[in-house]
Amino acid sequence: MCNFVKDLRYLLAMILALCLSGIVGYCALAVDSTVPSTAIPSRTAELQKIENTFFSTYNFKLNDQGVELVNSYIKHHPTSSFAHYLKGLGAHCKAYSMFGNYQNSFKMAGQLQDAIASYDDAYRLGLRSSMLFYRRGESQMVLHMAQQTEKNAKKRVSRDPRKDWVWAARGMIYASIGDDSKESRCDILVRRAITDLNQAIKLEPTYGPSWGARGMAYGAQGDFRRGLNDTRKGIELSPTLPTLYYEYAVINMQIRAYGAARKALDKALSLEPDHPVYRLMRAQAALAMFDSKAAESDISAVLAKEPNNAAALTLQSVIAIKQSQPEQAMADLLAADEINRAVASPGSGRDAISASTARKMLSKAALQYRALNASKTQSLYETGMLEWGLRHWSASISRFETLLARSKTIAATEMHSAALCALAQYSRGKAKEAGALLDKYSRLAQGRGFAGTVVRYLAGQIDESQLDALCKSTQDRTLANFYSGAKLARQGKTAQAKERLIWVRDKGDQHMDQYLLAIMELEQLGGEP
Repeated sequence: MCNFVKDLRYLLAMILALCLSGIVGYCALAVDSTVPSTAIPSRTAELQKIENTFFSTYNFKLNDQGVELVNSYIKHHPTSSFAHYLKGLGAHCKAYSMFGNYQNSFKMAGQLQDAIASYDDAYRLGLRSSMLFYRRGESQMVLHMAQQTEKNAKKRVSRDPRKDWVWAARGMIYASIGDDSKESRCDILVRRAITDLNQAIKLEPTYGPSWGARGMAYGAQGDFRRGLNDTRKGIELSPTLPTLYYEYAVINMQIRAYGAARKALDKALSLEPDHPVYRLMRAQAALAMFDSKAAESDISAVLAKEPNNAAALTLQSVIAIKQSQPEQAMADLLAADEINRAVASPGSGRDAISASTARKMLSKAALQYRALNASKTQSLYETGMLEWGLRHWSASISRFETLLARSKTIAATEMHSAALCALAQYSRGKAKEAGALLDKYSRLAQGRGFAGTVVRYLAGQIDESQLDALCKSTQDRTLANFYSGAKLARQGKTAQAKERLIWVRDKGDQHMDQYLLAIMELEQLGGEP
């Protein structure tokens, strides 16, 4: 039989990080209230060979070939229950293969629905086996979790990293946060999953993964005592299967038994080192126990291999807050939000703002700020930015220098002020003054989020390729391409500068100040290359 049980455990956890959209309802076939005798009709030697060759491996190219062979077999033998079971198994494998690419993983829902439909066909045609009940039961749990994730993703949660840091992580680390809503606990999918898993356990009571899956289902219903008992039983039966320790940890996280969860995850990672889900849940348990150092180690290990892991970035924001780095925390949260939104709603068209419109917007706002004659830090920044966009270099420098002289903190506003002030100085031919300013603030840039990274780039500490590699979101890329375009323009590298600024015009975040500044820079350079 297919040996990707632990992969399904992995899938069960990770599908939750995806903001899936358009998941249709599923109406499962009711299973018998009494356990039927095991029956595997139509399992021919040919189908057995296909299963062993194509569905007992992690080679997903082979899985695709197996699906083609099974589909061909079904054309000639449409009532073969085992062939339909293998078709469902192939769709399961296909879904997992998509998970390998984060940007495509939201497409798994369709494959999972296909898998369940094929399992239903196999059941309707007479197949009765523990693996059919196990796989269909688990699939129903996956759909339940995906639906809860979709609902959570649509909730608008304020981006306050001090108290709402779970907003982006709630998907990937779903079980440890828990969904205690009445709707979730009463979900028919969970009840059907338990019914299927009951059948699987009665038919094959020594198969540990069935116990673990049922424990997760009980946990989704809020029945944590049964959840713990079942996951313990799964471990007893299959002590070398890491996913069962993970499932035991899930239930302990739900009841806030963080020490027990960490021990279980230690064991899971000893059996399957560097598993990202195990690491992220262990990091969350460590944070709950005020062990930031251990959490940081696990989070860093995940981000080293997957820089765009939204849950890891969210958890990293907690570390940043504890280290008094709010700008870095917010940058991580914004990046996580961008990643999740990109996965949930890929491709959104929009029109670029013209230079004429940008100039009118900047001029109108500048008049308002001049009339106010405001001296607060944010007002000084806004006025300096507006004067910069209108290419009033001396006025812009004056505003930024006043802000930097008065400021008692070093945050994103100060970093952007130093960056824009230095570029304005370059525009006036004052390279020495610009260099001195950048040298000063580059030494203060550590832990100041992407604004600090920009200052380091302008100071020459990192180059364009390194700057690009540090981008985590559209906001970061908008900043990177604006500042690099402005720097390249002042170095006389017009073609390269235009390429960067055109990216901002066509793909950048229009809600950012630097978007309008890029439009004005591009106009000065003559528009298209």
